[in-house]
Amino acid sequence: MAKKPGEFKPFSIGKIPKDWEVKRLREVFEIVTGTTPSTKNNEFWDPPEINWITPIDLSLQRNQPFIVSSQRRISQKGVRNCCLTVIPENSIILSTRAPVGYVALVKAPTTFNQGCKGLIPRKQVDPLFYVYYFKKQKPLLELISGGSTFKELAKQTLENLWILLPPLPEQRRIAEILRTVDEGIEKVEQEIEHTERLKKALMQRLLTRGIGHKEFKDSPIGKIPKDWKVVRLGEICQLERGRFAHRPRNDPNLYGGDIPFIQTGDIAESNGIIKNYKQTLNAKGLAVSKLFRAGTLVISIAGNIGDVGILGFDACFPDSIIGIKPDEQKAYSSFLLYMLKKFQVQLSFAAPRSTQRNINLKILNHFLVPLPPLSEQKEIVKILLTVDRKLELLHHKKERLQKIKRGLMSDLLTGRKRVKVHHAEV
Repeated sequence: MAKKPGEFKPFSIGKIPKDWEVKRLREVFEIVTGTTPSTKNNEFWDPPEINWITPIDLSLQRNQPFIVSSQRRISQKGVRNCCLTVIPENSIILSTRAPVGYVALVKAPTTFNQGCKGLIPRKQVDPLFYVYYFKKQKPLLELISGGSTFKELAKQTLENLWILLPPLPEQRRIAEILRTVDEGIEKVEQEIEHTERLKKALMQRLLTRGIGHKEFKDSPIGKIPKDWKVVRLGEICQLERGRFAHRPRNDPNLYGGDIPFIQTGDIAESNGIIKNYKQTLNAKGLAVSKLFRAGTLVISIAGNIGDVGILGFDACFPDSIIGIKPDEQKAYSSFLLYMLKKFQVQLSFAAPRSTQRNINLKILNHFLVPLPPLSEQKEIVKILLTVDRKLELLHHKKERLQKIKRGLMSDLLTGRKRVKVHHAEV
């Protein structure tokens, strides 16, 4: 006998605390669907009065469990004429189509399109607890979704989903703990954003006006301090393209050794110093490539043009990357790293317009850069490195908090570890 839509074999929940219940989702929440009013009828959208949420709005939430506003708002007339359901404050909204599994708590009366479902509590529950619960269940929600062109989680399937129902005081305490960690992550993210803005402003000022200058001159790249020069990159550096001559490139006989083989993605993921790599070459691979020494400045000339980094180890790389070795009497690698980052947009525009945009040795050799005296280069690098070290510490702090959150969600949302509940809450 064929299964009806929404009927599926229940997944094993495993052992749970004796005082926790297991319920169908429909027993705990009323589930409502959304729609999209005609975008050609301005009366449906003007004046914009009520949040109209889409999966895109939910995907932009990052760690924030609440959604306060949407990219687009609908009028009261649009709600009435199109029979939209407005879910009340403290309901849950869940994306159920392209993509599935983004979730947030609404903080105002809200409606939504057909890519979302609204979950209105039937019982007295802590909705914030279930926001975290569904975040943890995202892989399962994707798994039970149907569709070939794109995944969609049907209303009936969602209604029949088995969910855990801890006692309300425990729900509240778990939500409180996870929200506290989220607030810590949000605070660190704000510090990261502030520090990145500071770095951008410092780079703009230091790499164009220098430190303590009062006299400036016009140059082919704009006003610069009077005692700075403008030079072609090839005048102060030796540039050499990476090499990997063998075809086909994916020959498995060349890989799996102990020689790092970096790609453009490894440069993009680095924060100045390249510390990680995903691919290695063996002796046969090295024979068709070239080893560049640690400390070499490298730049991507294809794909994401202009990504730069400094090798933290000896490595090989393909011809989509160029190695740069400055004349130590004229420039520091670390200074050029920041300078080339600042000029990344200009480098990208210098690429010939074609299907596969890239720059080449000729373009890089002739690329104009400002050149301060070595002593000033050193001072500029010192300031920017201080900011970069702060950013690195903040990113590590964020990663630690995210790891703590994953562990807490795994333990607390399954009842594997219990929380103490204040007597006043019971």
